[in-house]
Amino acid sequence: MARRYRSSRRQSYRALGLLLAAALGSTLVLAYLWSFLGDLGEMAFLGPVARALVIGWVLAFTCRRYYLSNARIAATIAGLSTLVCIAGSYAIEFRHERSQQIQAAQELAEQRRAFGVAESEVQAHYEESVAGLTLGNHARLAFGLRGPGRDRASNLLGPAFGISLLTLELIVAVLVSMYLPAGQASEPVCASCGLWLREEHLASSRFGKSDELIAALLAGDGADALDALEPPDTKESLELKLASCPLGHPQAGGVLRLYEHYYARSSRDLRTRHRADLILDFGEGALLQAAVSRLG
Repeated sequence: MARRYRSSRRQSYRALGLLLAAALGSTLVLAYLWSFLGDLGEMAFLGPVARALVIGWVLAFTCRRYYLSNARIAATIAGLSTLVCIAGSYAIEFRHERSQQIQAAQELAEQRRAFGVAESEVQAHYEESVAGLTLGNHARLAFGLRGPGRDRASNLLGPAFGISLLTLELIVAVLVSMYLPAGQASEPVCASCGLWLREEHLASSRFGKSDELIAALLAGDGADALDALEPPDTKESLELKLASCPLGHPQAGGVLRLYEHYYARSSRDLRTRHRADLILDFGEGALLQAAVSRLG
């Protein structure tokens, strides 16, 4: 009976370490650089999503390069890295603004001393000014919880809208960053050596047979489903590919990969979507070969 593909190979500490190093490096570099872009870097959705795409691409490349095949680990690290990167940008910006305000408070204290104000009063005013320069107060001022909001959304539509928009931006950014590395890490690998499996085109069948084929193979009724496959009559089709180890390690009956080629409703362009990866047993592998020879 076929079963859905899931990597059973234990991840090496080297691959996990390199993935963490790539995540940490990209997070720190982006957080530092983004803090100097100001309003341009914090445009609604564009700023967070841009950082998410960079982190996702770096981690997807690392997964591909070092054969990390655990989608949950890759997605979790990508999501956390994106949150840390965005928070780090805000933290660096806050520290820069805080240092400027401290410098301004020091200059004001010197001016007050020059005008003969008592030292105790000058020092008390300076300490009060510095004590209020906290991250919490910075956030309250930004979202309009204490005076006019510095965040544009909060300034226009109130603090609740500004906080909600930021939360939505974070959710979208996290999902975007998780997509690329999770997709790469979910690609089939050899259980023996960990290399990515090599795909070989087997045949194309009539479009619309994928759900029937997947259900039948998972239920152990692959013979009937494979017999029902027919050659495609349009450019829309179901493509069958067999994935195998590039070094020749046995994979039972192989990993069957199913792709649908279909016309997009909006543009009528021919697109491709991946439907399923199924691990076949030896009997199903033989049936598949017979169906392929019949389809031509």
